[in-house]
Amino acid sequence: MLKQYIEDYQKGFEFFFCERFTQEIGGVLITVEVWLCENFERNERRQKARVTMEKGDAVYQCECVDVHDWKRMVYPLVIDGKTVLCFRKTLYGFTLLDAETLEEVYDYFPSEVTEGQESFIMVDAVMFHDLILFSGCYWAWPYWSVAYDHQSKRFLNLCDVSGIYDDALAVESDEIVLTGRDDKDQKVAVTLTYDEVKMQLAAQGTTSFTEPSI
Repeated sequence: MLKQYIEDYQKGFEFFFCERFTQEIGGVLITVEVWLCENFERNERRQKARVTMEKGDAVYQCECVDVHDWKRMVYPLVIDGKTVLCFRKTLYGFTLLDAETLEEVYDYFPSEVTEGQESFIMVDAVMFHDLILFSGCYWAWPYWSVAYDHQSKRFLNLCDVSGIYDDALAVESDEIVLTGRDDKDQKVAVTLTYDEVKMQLAAQGTTSFTEPSI
């Protein structure tokens, strides 16, 4: 499904080499080669990149498409004591890669995208104990956050739990602080504890990203 999406994205478009850069994240050397297609008559702009990750003798390569901030596309996380690199291959979903072996730990792509629907676009990822907290949106605005339990492979939309769309997320010790606006357009901060989030994940967690119900 993901492979087909990436192939279809490029089909019928002529891409030209744009830039190449390297950076080191989580002890892994990452090389990104970016290609661009611009059709001003049709007002279309598409991007793709070949991403190569290297550590010692281990090498990992993949193709990424859609709009990315290519120089800020990889987020180092620590899961079960191991460094894991989190990144998107397309505008949607995410991939977790073991930073030591460069083997894929998990590759998630929302099935609704292949049916012409939108899905959550991850733009940041941080750890909260053993949970991953994703920040993102459905195309630019509003923003909200999602908690992901890698053990159970379940997602929790924190917007539904907090009752607000959040403009900012902060992890402070055993709490998540979400700052946003309430239904009266007043700026508020909502605090969620780790135990609260885990309880809500068990009670109403889903197997995919979901849009807020508020």
